[in-house]
This record gives sequence, C-alpha cells and structure tokens, in this order.
Amino acid sequence: MMPNDFNHMANIITVLFEQIIARNHQKMDQVDGTDSVMEEELDEAKIFENSEITKFDFFDTVYQITSVLGQSNPCLISALIVIDRFSVKNPSFMITQDNIQRLLVVSVSSTAKMHDDFYFSNKSWCQLTGMDVRSYNKMESLFIKMMDFDFNVDQGYYNTYCKSLYTFIQSVQKDLRRSFDQICRYAAAQEETQSEIPA
Repeated sequence: MMPNDFNHMANIITVLFEQIIARNHQKMDQVDGTDSVMEEELDEAKIFENSEITKFDFFDTVYQITSVLGQSNPCLISALIVIDRFSVKNPSFMITQDNIQRLLVVSVSSTAKMHDDFYFSNKSWCQLTGMDVRSYNKMESLFIKMMDFDFNVDQGYYNTYCKSLYTFIQSVQKDLRRSFDQICRYAAAQEETQSEIPA
C-alpha cells in the first residue's frame, strides 16, 4: 500500500534522491575526466541546474507538486520511473543537488502530459522552478529529446517499481523520521521569520 499523505510522499522522494545524489557524488569524485562528446552533452544539460536549491527547497517543490498542483502518487511514481530511464539513456548525466528540482518537475509535467487527461500548463510549472516560460520550454524539449520520447510505463513494470519503492521505504524508516524532523524544524523557523516581517 503506497502512502497518500502529501508530507510523507514528499519526504520519501526527498530521502530517495538524497541517497542517489550522495552515491553520484562518490562516482564523480572517482571520474578522472570527460571526453569532448560527454562535455558537449553536459554543457547542454546545464539548463537543468539551479545551484540555489537546498534540500528544504526540494521538499517544498515535491509538496507543491502533490498538494497544490494535485499530482497523484501514480503520476509521481511514473515520473520516478522516467527519471530512472533518463539516467540509463544518459549515463554521463549525474543527478545532483543542483539539477534534481528541475529534473523532477520536468519529468512530472512531461509524464502528466503523456498519461493524464488533465494537466497544467508550463506556466504553472515555471512558478516552481523560477524559470521563464521560454527557458522552461527549452528545458522540456531537451528532456524529451534526451528521453527519446520514451515515456510509456506498462502496468507490470509499474507494479514491480512500487514493490521496490515500498522495500526502500521499509529500509530507511530512521532516515525518513530524521529527514521529516529536520523539515518540520525548518518550516517552523521559516514561519517564525515570516511572522517577524512587518506588514
């Protein structure tokens, strides 16, 4: 049974990518250099980067996707599958703290367009990424190109992925509690700061 609580789902995705990012940083430290083709691909993919994004900003983005924009758990899980596929198709592209927010947003928006009858315009997604519509459209086009238009998720693979995700959730219960405690403290501090700002 997959969790339906917005906070819980956002926290799961935050911890999942925390682990992926940590693993990728280790890989990047072991890489001596890149060839010219890889450098060109990485240069093009810089549009996904936003160095100002923190873990708490990322959690808030996921929360906004689920609660405000109302994207369902099936859509989010399909987007995670798409990101996995994106990584396989583009092995030189490493998921990092700088690019994960925009990568997730464009994956969710693209997945919704492919699978859902109702989806938001790119203008709504721009508000989450801090990008103008033109830049977002460019990023979306690049993402679709790098995905080779491969967004189909069959039911069998979806079910298998859900089981793997559930296993992951069971294995990181301590991390989930620690992460959510941090996020709650951060949110409380932000709320206190906002209340101190004169109207």
